[in-house]
Amino acid sequence: GAGSAGSTIAARLTDAGKKVALLESGGSPPFFADIPVLSPMLQKSPYDWQYRTVAQKHACRGLINN
Repeated sequence: GAGSAGSTIAARLTDAGKKVALLESGGSPPFFADIPVLSPMLQKSPYDWQYRTVAQKHACRGLINN
């Protein structure tokens, strides 16, 4: 995909004279995907890949003692 790593690798390969086809998964998202308050509408939809994570010990530390 054209994420940060994919774009960088594609650029380096084309700089080296290679031909590159950069593919993205899926189709275009619905119009409300760009509206933060409507993001819950994307949960458990075909646009949600349903990845799960575990609690991160050092995440969100910017609000400690505030």
